[in-house]
Amino acid sequence: MSEKGAEKLWQKGIYKHRNWRKSERHKDRGKVETGDLLIIYFTTHVDEHPGRIKSVYRVIGDSENHELFELEKEKELDKPLYLPYLDQVMEKNLLSEKFENCGSQGFNIVEIAEEDYETILSEGEERSLPFNKNELPKWFLRDDER
Repeated sequence: MSEKGAEKLWQKGIYKHRNWRKSERHKDRGKVETGDLLIIYFTTHVDEHPGRIKSVYRVIGDSENHELFELEKEKELDKPLYLPYLDQVMEKNLLSEKFENCGSQGFNIVEIAEEDYETILSEGEERSLPFNKNELPKWFLRDDER
């Protein structure tokens, strides 16, 4: 999610994408229903949570055309999953190939298996791989994390 999208999410609890039907890679957006959970990856341009998965949101409302979702925070991970760590998890085959595009421009909503969701939650609680956030580029960390 970009900085602009993150601001709307935090201020109004909405996630909007008007032109999602124009690209095949967004087709899973049309499958989202009220009650579904969304794992949100924030791009490196989002000052609050740059380059990481930090939160899970529940869809509490959905427009008829799936352009706008109303969301509420379901869970905040104890340990954010930074993009370089997600890459390590992918290399160990702990997540499905659906996460290969995480962090890529245009990667949006993708339906994932229950096992991937459980892996994200468990890795956000207790990491299974060694990871030192001090090895991250400084732009991955907020000022209070340095």
